[in-house]
Amino acid sequence: MKILHVVQYVFEDLPGGIQKFVSDFSKLQIEHGHEVVIYTTRPKWFRERCSSEGSIFRFHAIEVLRTPITPFMPFRFLIEDFDIVHIHAQFPLIGEIMAFLSKIRKIPLVVSYHNEAELTKTSFIIKFLKFIHENFFVRKLLDCSALIIVTTKSFAQSSKVLQCYENKIRVIPYGIRLNGYGSASSHSRKILYAGRIKPEKGLHVLVEAMRIVHEAIPDAELLIAGEAKRRDEINYLDHLVQLVESNGLQSSTKFLGNLSPERLKKKYQEVALLVLPSTTRLESFGQVQIEAMASGVPVIVSDIPGPREVSKGSAFLVPPNESKELAKAIVEILSGSNLIECMREQGKKVVNEYSWETLYSKYEEIYHSLGFKIVQ
Repeated sequence: MKILHVVQYVFEDLPGGIQKFVSDFSKLQIEHGHEVVIYTTRPKWFRERCSSEGSIFRFHAIEVLRTPITPFMPFRFLIEDFDIVHIHAQFPLIGEIMAFLSKIRKIPLVVSYHNEAELTKTSFIIKFLKFIHENFFVRKLLDCSALIIVTTKSFAQSSKVLQCYENKIRVIPYGIRLNGYGSASSHSRKILYAGRIKPEKGLHVLVEAMRIVHEAIPDAELLIAGEAKRRDEINYLDHLVQLVESNGLQSSTKFLGNLSPERLKKKYQEVALLVLPSTTRLESFGQVQIEAMASGVPVIVSDIPGPREVSKGSAFLVPPNESKELAKAIVEILSGSNLIECMREQGKKVVNEYSWETLYSKYEEIYHSLGFKIVQ
């Protein structure tokens, strides 16, 4: 079977959960005998290369409102044949065009609905554009799809957009290969954040919480693993540095930059807990949760649809945007060795449900339901 994955952002420049998922998923598909092609974006002109993920075609993108638009991608699609088209995330204009062309060419389309924008403080124009995007473009994309995949049931149920597509929705979480994860330190006072550096990740809430944590646990350290690439992310990183300084946390806060998967695995072994303080629906899963649990690291996560379902009761839930509640949870975990051990054991049991060995077959069954034989 020849499969096309369409991804909005490039793997190397903006590493994130979606890119990691597509990379891992593509490698598994190749191992199972499929031919895989990935369409994605790049800063310069179109280029092709082959890798363990398959053939990757990168197209020049024009950025509009933080979103890359790739006008040449559909033209390439017209000259190549595929058995399945799998679109990942919301890909304004291009995603809908690719979906429409798939329908015309009678190629089955699967959409992975990875996340959803949630605007709070912004202009009327941006909110209006979001309304148009969701109620016209995204719905056209979903109308053309044969099936829609979401990572958690709670995220799907809380989405106004997905309410009209219940008969198409299938729930399959992100997977993880469990080999290579060690055991976390039992005496550490280090708190880790791992992910993109952007406002909706709630890092400002975590920094504010650390000021309170230090009053109870003076030797607590905050490690921030992640990179700021876009202009808005760089501005947010500058704000975080200033926030750290204004709270007197310079000596106990380290910005680690982007870590490779192998370096991140080692970092999990050094920390006491992972904190995922996200504030919006752009965080629909939180793959770092299951990576941390695989290493026996306790997890604190915002009580929002999606992330709270992932931990299956093994994580400590806190209200989003509540630095005092977050600080209270951090202190409670670091101060109670019995609680840490209990969370570690629960997490290790839960993470087995996310192994790729268990989840990959569900994707094969979805493709099979569209009329294709499973490749053994």
